[in-house]
Amino acid sequence: FPVLEFDISIMVDENINNSEIETIIKKSSKLITQIEFKECFRKDDWENQKSMTYKVKLQAKDRTLESKDLEETLQNCYKNLEKIGAYVPGSN
Repeated sequence: FPVLEFDISIMVDENINNSEIETIIKKSSKLITQIEFKECFRKDDWENQKSMTYKVKLQAKDRTLESKDLEETLQNCYKNLEKIGAYVPGSN
């Protein structure tokens, strides 16, 4: 069945490491098959913050995914990442 890909970019505290973020994203949906770290970006005026971007792949073994699968996965990712103080720029 087809793979659905999306990128997620978050702002997070400088002390949060990549593996912790990937673990949180992975636990957000059983449909997530792969998470690829893309980049980390820092600016001097972002005090103790960094931007982290990931490519996430979703796939079901028994069906074609629908838009609601993507929406549900994104919402779960955002909710779980908020628990560590991360946020999605422009989502407020």
